[in-house]
Amino acid sequence: LRAIPEVLEVRSLASAGGGIGSPESGGAAPERLLADARVAKRLVSADGETALFFVRLRALADLDSRRPQILRSIEDRLHATGAPYFLAGSGVLYDALNRAATVDSGAVLGAAYVLMVLLLWAIYRRILPALVTVGAVVVAVVWTMGAMGFAGRHLNVVTLVVPTLVLIIGVSDCIHILQRVAAEPASGSRRERVVRGVAAVLWPCLFNTVTSVLAFLSLLTSPMAVIRDLGLFCAVGLVFAFATSVVVCTFALAYAPSEPKRSRSGAFVRAAGALSTAAERRPGWVLGGAAALAVALGWGALQLEADTYALGYLPTTHRVRQDSEWIERHVGPYLPLEFVVHAAGEWSDAELLESIARWQQSVEAKGAAGWSASIADGLALPGKWEQAHVDAAVRMYRTQAPAELESHVDGSTLRVTFGIPMQSARGIETAIRRIEALAALPPGTRVEASGYLPLYVQMMRYMVESQVSSFALAFGLVFLAIGLLLRSVRLALLAIPANILPVFIVLGVMGIAGIPLDAATVTIAALVLGLVVDDTVHFLYRLREEERDAEDGAVARTLGGVGPSLISTSVVLALGFSVLGFAQVSSVAYFGVLLALAMVAALIADLLITPAVVALVRRR
Repeated sequence: LRAIPEVLEVRSLASAGGGIGSPESGGAAPERLLADARVAKRLVSADGETALFFVRLRALADLDSRRPQILRSIEDRLHATGAPYFLAGSGVLYDALNRAATVDSGAVLGAAYVLMVLLLWAIYRRILPALVTVGAVVVAVVWTMGAMGFAGRHLNVVTLVVPTLVLIIGVSDCIHILQRVAAEPASGSRRERVVRGVAAVLWPCLFNTVTSVLAFLSLLTSPMAVIRDLGLFCAVGLVFAFATSVVVCTFALAYAPSEPKRSRSGAFVRAAGALSTAAERRPGWVLGGAAALAVALGWGALQLEADTYALGYLPTTHRVRQDSEWIERHVGPYLPLEFVVHAAGEWSDAELLESIARWQQSVEAKGAAGWSASIADGLALPGKWEQAHVDAAVRMYRTQAPAELESHVDGSTLRVTFGIPMQSARGIETAIRRIEALAALPPGTRVEASGYLPLYVQMMRYMVESQVSSFALAFGLVFLAIGLLLRSVRLALLAIPANILPVFIVLGVMGIAGIPLDAATVTIAALVLGLVVDDTVHFLYRLREEERDAEDGAVARTLGGVGPSLISTSVVLALGFSVLGFAQVSSVAYFGVLLALAMVAALIADLLITPAVVALVRRR
């Protein structure tokens, strides 16, 4: 394993036997090593049947891209032993997540394509417009993936949803364009009908693209690079999708077979009209019920916690998850939690080393960690921490085991490692606090957690910041854009209640169901707001036109005109997002199901709350 160029250090029974006291240097035999409690806890199972190898890699700028090859090299050497082996650790876990992301991206995107074609075929009642719609958006997806490639980005557990989101969200513009042209009167030439139909929906489609793009761009405020990438490339993809939708659909409509059959006033549209009429007549009841629901779900949203458990993203049947659980069950905790001790003076001070040894003993005795390791383990025996003994032991290490000394000491700092179970970021934060609280070191000595795990914990704080900052920015930008589109502060304010409720519903369901805010779901509030506002824009844009003729019956006429498209796009988006629920990575599955829930909630809110608010404002 040491021969692998990217490997810095390997700790095992063999390395323990090669230090001071080994047969090669006049020291202990294997029997004595196995009898050593420190070795037994760290490097071999209690039954003596399983050995542990801790492989530490070098710091590499391109580690993410080289990790799969490094792991293959490690597995080749383990496979050559002929013995069964189990792999675990942060590197193994993230390689598995990236592989799952790649598989999910292809499988989910393929399933989404098939589902889109079938749904659109059913909506249009013709196959050609369905193929035109999906084809137009496929071009945008390809361009988006090309942009990611040129920017040097790769698919991961967060950005794997980019192509699927662009596909699903992008089809809505084509649906509005094609169905509006199909609803145009048969008078005049085909060219005139297409021009009238496209012109009628061009502005609301453009502004829906703008609001969705603004919602995604609000994610650029996140301190997490993967979330910024998600926001940036989804925004770019939706701009591409708008452009290809307008050009491809308009061009295709020059040919009669590309036009959907005229929408019939089906059961769904009649039910939508009945709901909106009832909301107009009883606005107080509707808005009171919505307020009560918002309060209840607001309580659920307060139960939300920011946490991430990367191993839990994988299904229970995944090999990496089973290997991790096997190691912890048969050997013990293996996850290394590193602490750096900054000495006030020389690191080899006997008082400092003795206090570190006692710290290790205290942590293990209180069950805060399963094992520990530091340079203090082999320098001196308990009770013999006189400075002269320590100096002699240090001289022996420098001559007989310099590599081991270097792995524990760097200048005036010492590295102390504790073995903890694999757990969520919140659990690791608790473990760090417990271990730090037990450190009784000499005055002037500083202790800080180091390595990957504290960064993992910091992700929780970043996720909370991302949720708050991105939602606040999206809220301001989205409703400002609506006001500019409709040239009316009143209509912008009318749009707020129907679009805030789906956000409350999604966050409340997450809190009640115990779904945490993690690297995937942290974007949910801003994205829901940016997506659910689309139907509202079409509704209010048409309502403004109808109110110019007469206020009485304006809502009913509005639904008669845009109702079929609103229902069609909501159904397509909801079912399209639900495809993500089949992803291997659980956080992505939650993300898809929650977005599907938001689209259903948004449609109901537009049919009930918006008419109720309009009616209430008119009365006053």
